[in-house]
Amino acid sequence: MSQQVPERTSIRDHLSAAGQKWKKHSYFLRLSKKKKILIGMLVFLAFLLFLLQATLNRYNGYNILLLDRYVEFNMPETDTLTSSQWKKLIKSAKVKRYPSAQLTREVNYITNQYKKRIKEYGMSYNEYLKESNLTEAEFEKQIEDLAKENVKEKLVLHSISREKGIYVSRDEMAKAKKQLMKDRGVASESEYKNLTGETLDEHAQEIDLESKLLYSKIVKE
Repeated sequence: MSQQVPERTSIRDHLSAAGQKWKKHSYFLRLSKKKKILIGMLVFLAFLLFLLQATLNRYNGYNILLLDRYVEFNMPETDTLTSSQWKKLIKSAKVKRYPSAQLTREVNYITNQYKKRIKEYGMSYNEYLKESNLTEAEFEKQIEDLAKENVKEKLVLHSISREKGIYVSRDEMAKAKKQLMKDRGVASESEYKNLTGETLDEHAQEIDLESKLLYSKIVKE
C-alpha cells in the first residue's frame, strides 16, 4: 500500500502567512498614516544623530559640537597663526570648565611620561620627589596644571578647526604613523609593538597624534 505524500508548502506561502499574522497583530500598522510618518522620521533622526556623534566624537574625545561649553576666546580672522599669535590667543582664552575625560587622559599621559624619564635616569619615584624637593601632592598639582594647559590649547585648537573647516585626513594620519615607525627604525606595525610594547594606534592615541597634526596646520612658525 502506497503512503500519501503530504502537500508541500512553499516558502512564499510561509512568508505570506507570517506577513498576514504580523499585520493582524502589529500596533504600528494600526496607526494613522500621519503617525507612521512621524515615528519613521523620529527613528531616522535618532539614527542620524548616532552617526553624527560617532563622526564628531573625534580627536581623543574633543566633541566639536560641544566646545563652546568649555572655552571662550576671540576667533581669529585668518586660518593660520604665527607662534606668537597662538601664545597670545591661548593666554587670553578662558576655560569655563574642563572636560573630565580629556583632563584625565592628559594627566595620565604626562604622569606616565615623567615616570618613564625618572626610570631612565635610574631613580625611583620617591627618590625623584626627594631630589626635586617636592611632596607627592605638589608633584601631582604640577602635573594637573600642565594637563589643564594642554586641554585648554586643544579646546581652542579644535574650535578653530570646526570654525575654519580644517581637519586631518586619513591619508595624513597614515603618513604620520609611517613616520613614527621610521623614527623607531622599524618597517612594520608588529615590529613597532615588539619594540615599544604598544601598538602603533595605541601610541598615536596616547600622544594625540591628530591634534599634533592639526596644530601644524593652524600654527605656522
